[in-house]
Amino acid sequence: SSKEKLNDKIALALEVLENTHKITHALESVGHSAELLKSALLEASALLEKEQAKLEECERLDIEKVLERLGMLSGIIKDYGSIMHAKERLGHVKNELHNLKEIDHYCETYHKEIEQLKTECLKLCEEISGFRKEYLAGFNALLSAKAKDLLLKSPSLVLEEAPMSEKGAQKLVLHLQNSQLETLSSGEYSRLR
Repeated sequence: SSKEKLNDKIALALEVLENTHKITHALESVGHSAELLKSALLEASALLEKEQAKLEECERLDIEKVLERLGMLSGIIKDYGSIMHAKERLGHVKNELHNLKEIDHYCETYHKEIEQLKTECLKLCEEISGFRKEYLAGFNALLSAKAKDLLLKSPSLVLEEAPMSEKGAQKLVLHLQNSQLETLSSGEYSRLR
């Protein structure tokens, strides 16, 4: 390959440059200055050694890995336009991820707060229920006395469980002896009101 030919030419030139000290020594022996020639030959030798090192480095490269890396970069460029755009997109995605983590943290905090408030509400519902049970018998007696005056069947209020609301977790249901409120006659209903 051309790389091998180039490497052979460089090796041959370096081999020749190893004997240049004989030329400079001969020039100095006859009275001519060889400093300029020495400097040029040293510079040429350094340049050739540098190029030879580059060629050796190329030989050590794993072509499959290089091609794989180029394919990956090509995919990034195809997806994002350029490496610069890909880096910008990566920064944007990292920023979004950070924001989502913050939202997740806030959700967790608010969920705990909701659970705490729910527990507090249940405790308050129990207190309200206690007060209702405490005063229900007295209120039923008062209601029965008033119903006798109005010639109504004996009413009773019963506490039943209900979904939690601002009024607690119970509701009052009115019964007239064995009748439901919905089955009252219009006269009974008017007197009850």
